[in-house]
Amino acid sequence: MRRKFFKTNDLLLPILVILLALSGSGKKGDRVEIQNGVSLLSYSLSAERLIEISGKFPLKIRISEGQVSVYGSLCQNHICEKMGKISAPGECIVCVPARIIIRIKGDSGELDAICQ
Repeated sequence: MRRKFFKTNDLLLPILVILLALSGSGKKGDRVEIQNGVSLLSYSLSAERLIEISGKFPLKIRISEGQVSVYGSLCQNHICEKMGKISAPGECIVCVPARIIIRIKGDSGELDAICQ
């Protein structure tokens, strides 16, 4: 008697996980906060804007079509540039050498965590 390696139910869980990952929350943020350790800047995501943050490692940030991305950084690894575009509440881009946190704010509908 020969046994099947996979059963139909064995494929159901991975397919469900992939579909949930691709669907996302679908919610868009309404503003972006940029924290550089000293000050907190807040901008609307509805207006196109280029922002330059000066410091030891200057950073260039683009707000376009309701999304935020880093397009210019003088740090060594450029990880913040590779993080891509963000637009959903709770998403963030962090540049550790520049000590900058870029965070999308808005009504996400539910809480993942509360920080104080």
